[in-house]
Amino acid sequence: MLKARVSLVLTLGVLLVADPAHAQNRAPDFVPDRRFQGSQLTGWPTFGQATWRAQNGEIIGTAPAGRSGWLLSDASYQDVAFYSRFRCARECDAGVLLRAERTADGLAGVFISLKNGDLTPYAITTDRAGRIVTRKPLRFAPTQTRVAPEEAQAPTGAGVLGGHASAIVGATPEGVAGAVPPSGVRLPELEPPPARILPGQWNSLMAFLDANIMRPVLNGGNAIRQGATDDDGRGFGPVALYVGSGEARFQDVSFKDLNRRVSPPEEVSSRFRMQQLDEFYYAWDVAAADIDRDGVIDLVAGPFYYLGPGYTMIMDDFAAADRNAGGVTFSQLHSGVVPADIDADGVLDFVTGKRFWGHRESYTDSDPHGPAVLY
Repeated sequence: MLKARVSLVLTLGVLLVADPAHAQNRAPDFVPDRRFQGSQLTGWPTFGQATWRAQNGEIIGTAPAGRSGWLLSDASYQDVAFYSRFRCARECDAGVLLRAERTADGLAGVFISLKNGDLTPYAITTDRAGRIVTRKPLRFAPTQTRVAPEEAQAPTGAGVLGGHASAIVGATPEGVAGAVPPSGVRLPELEPPPARILPGQWNSLMAFLDANIMRPVLNGGNAIRQGATDDDGRGFGPVALYVGSGEARFQDVSFKDLNRRVSPPEEVSSRFRMQQLDEFYYAWDVAAADIDRDGVIDLVAGPFYYLGPGYTMIMDDFAAADRNAGGVTFSQLHSGVVPADIDADGVLDFVTGKRFWGHRESYTDSDPHGPAVLY
């Protein structure tokens, strides 16, 4: 038994001593759909007064004092995983904007600030010159859920776990039952090290924006507070790199569309073909329409649409909640769906009966890559 205990202590010691260089250069925790490796920014629009260039897979943004700017990706996303290594010549004044949407005055979206002392996720807006004019920190988001509750239902306050704020260790704001030790006993400090950007060195940022929660990770594990968006999880737009002053370099810029998944076809007898759209129950019926305008009929059911002719490419239109397919409960999501160009803009929209979570009725215009839904 003594040998076993000594072995455990030594193992923990190895786990707690991380190689900083390895952490900064850690590969993403996802397989990217796309990774920028070129020397041309063809198709990547700029916004603001910074200048941008690319060489050998590296994107370089330069902003003279007071002339910040943005470089927008050539593809747009709703739910997305993002990864990049970045380096600033001196202290960083940079960032990444997800769901970057054009407004009458500039841009709006979910922003991760990459600046020591301000490593925070925000909802931001810019003016027409690309300058950030409003920053609203994202509200608290629980860690072990895909969808954060609406603000009126969200818990408030700050709990303490092992003598540290729950925002750092990921506890609920009220704290964790049984986590407060007896008087004089201190729990081990297992939270990640404070988030800090190393000037003049390569750092890594990985961020997951899924449904209405932003989860950023700096240098392979340093804690940046995650937060909930107020866009109902339905924002859509490109990823935008930001430089506020000086020079910022981005490398291994990678993306993964989290709305997309592939379901393999069913295998049955060679004399039959079986087509199952999904293994879960989301809606009462299915509508047929050419959603992506390729001349092939596609299908929409509940929160997903299925691209023909194979119907194995599944696109997530919004965060889904399933029900028991084999029980007696009925779907609380959609009582029907009808395809129609509601606003006569030439892009197909969908009308459906009702929405889960008890949200208000709403209508969002469709984007060129998928349908809108009237709830």
